[in-house]
Amino acid sequence: MLKKGAKMRWITWAMIVTLCALQYQIWVSNGGTGLRGQYAEMEQKAEGIKQQNKNTRRENAILRSEINDLQNGYNAVSELARNNMGYIEEGEVFYTLKPQ
Repeated sequence: MLKKGAKMRWITWAMIVTLCALQYQIWVSNGGTGLRGQYAEMEQKAEGIKQQNKNTRRENAILRSEINDLQNGYNAVSELARNNMGYIEEGEVFYTLKPQ
C-alpha cells in the first residue's frame, strides 16, 4: 500500500496530466488551429452573413417602394408592363434604338 503522501502526489500528477491534455485539446487540436482558429472562422462567417443581411435589407427596401408604387398609382403598373412585357398603349408609337 502507498503512504498517504505518495498517494496524494500520484493524484496530483494525474490531475496535472489530465489538465494538460484538456488544454492541448482546447488550444492546439483541430488541425493546429484550436479555439483561435475556430473563432476566426466563425468571425469570417459572421461577416459574410452581415453582408448578406445588408444586401437583403437593400433589396427589401426596393421591393417595399415598388409595392407602394403599385398600390398607389397606375403609372407604376404601366411602367412595369412596358419594361417587362413590352406593353404599348393604344395610340403610342414604339421605337427601337440601336447603338452605333
